[in-house]
Amino acid sequence: LQLAEAHSIAQGMHTELNSLIPSFVKRAQRNDYLVQTATGTRTLARALLSDQSISSSTPVSLVDYDQDAEDQILAAILYPHTRQPLRQLRAGVKELSVEQRTQIFDEYIGQRRHRRDKPGRALEHGYYTFDIIGNLGLYRDLQRHRILTQERQDFSTVHGYDTPFEIEQAGFQSTFDHCMEQAAGLYEKLSADFPYEAQYVVPFAYRVRWYMKLNLREAIHVGELRTLPQGHPDYRFIVQEMWRLIG
Repeated sequence: LQLAEAHSIAQGMHTELNSLIPSFVKRAQRNDYLVQTATGTRTLARALLSDQSISSSTPVSLVDYDQDAEDQILAAILYPHTRQPLRQLRAGVKELSVEQRTQIFDEYIGQRRHRRDKPGRALEHGYYTFDIIGNLGLYRDLQRHRILTQERQDFSTVHGYDTPFEIEQAGFQSTFDHCMEQAAGLYEKLSADFPYEAQYVVPFAYRVRWYMKLNLREAIHVGELRTLPQGHPDYRFIVQEMWRLIG
């Protein structure tokens, strides 16, 4: 743990839990291997990439996806109802007509009444990787999803910030900009010697970059939950873009 606060909280939690359920937490200790690999790869990354500029990007980029996701999913839908091996089924579904493919999908997910009718696990066979840049507030909302792989870069002021519409509408744009500039100045002073601790002074309006790798089943869950009208417009936009790219 790079931050003393996080280490202190973890130690306190472990102490309390150890008095109640010691057998469950006896191995929940600091892992020097993970600390060493994180420190080593961070040093190496900075040495190798320090002279490279940051290329511009859209808020959401579909970096890669399974080109044969549809075939994988179709084969997985049929698999429990046959005797054939998975490899044979994947080869066989390639010969299906568009109408036959549509019929299988309609039977598998077409009867859903609402988002609480969860789609089946066959949809876990198609994966998508998104590179995302958005403010820390929306990141904190999307970070809560766990049935996927996420990794973020350090919080910083490098990528600029978003100004809430309400701030502009209320006439506080200049005051808001001044606050953001002050925070950026403090971040620059701290980050040279305290790169981890400097993250504390970054306001949630500033943007962070992270990636999300998830399968189609989880993408459906995230999409249906995070695009509801009552959701925050910032994360609604990001998830809508994810689904536009999947489509």
